[in-house]
Amino acid sequence: MLSALTATEMAFLQIAAMQAVAAVLWGVGAWQARAERAALAHWALYAAASAVTWTLLALYLHAPPLLAVLVGLGSVIALRRGIRLFIGRP
Repeated sequence: MLSALTATEMAFLQIAAMQAVAAVLWGVGAWQARAERAALAHWALYAAASAVTWTLLALYLHAPPLLAVLVGLGSVIALRRGIRLFIGRP
């Protein structure tokens, strides 16, 4: 299957894999660090949703589904919320 993918699709899948690893690491950080748990949890959600978005974009490169757009939008909202929690501006 991987040999049938274009360079762009492979790059998107690599980004998705990196975001999935980041989601796990942010999640572990949220579990360990009580003081910044809310911000870290939002960043974990951002990375997980971003991984889903990149995967959907790789699979449906020529006509991305609405789900990919909505999940991508939700990921950016989670990132923004995490930053605001981190800097103390909920």
